[in-house]
Amino acid sequence: EAGMRQLIDNFIAADEPTKISTFDDVPLLDLIEKLGIHKAMEQLQKKSGGDAKSAAETITHNVRSRIIKGQLTDPAYFKKMSQVLDEMIKDLRNKRLAYETYLDKIAELAAKVKAGRDDDTPASLTTPGLRALYYNMDEDESKALLVHNIIRTKCPDDWRATKAKERVLQSAINDELKDAEETMRVFEIVKKQSEY
Repeated sequence: EAGMRQLIDNFIAADEPTKISTFDDVPLLDLIEKLGIHKAMEQLQKKSGGDAKSAAETITHNVRSRIIKGQLTDPAYFKKMSQVLDEMIKDLRNKRLAYETYLDKIAELAAKVKAGRDDDTPASLTTPGLRALYYNMDEDESKALLVHNIIRTKCPDDWRATKAKERVLQSAINDELKDAEETMRVFEIVKKQSEY
């Protein structure tokens, strides 16, 4: 053990790290939004010392990671985004999509994933919880607003803490939806929203 320590001390050395970019604390999707896809690619290439292909794969991986994380709170919307990403990757591999076009499309997708909404999402859906209800209730705006208002008005304090309080909320939702299976599906989505 002492001999190994002496070998390591004598023969292994590392230079002090050098700062390549001022964006090291900024998430990649924010960097894409701030600089645009091409500037973000340049920054990523400088930082990693890689080529354009590896930078594009890193961006794709970051978008995929954000989609997977988003599926926990809004399964329907992020499943749709995952399908869009899968189709884009397939088109790129099958050469139905040019590399430059792919970069532009991945930038658009990154913006939608980061926002958690499509461009045509109704303006009345101002919170992530409302949008999750909307996308998971067949994109029915009035139904999403109705369930949102039920939760806001009939939700007991600390309802996640006890089963009895959860049942009160489930019952209130079921009174409007009149479908026990749909109520439970919606309730599971509601439970994952931090705003309720």
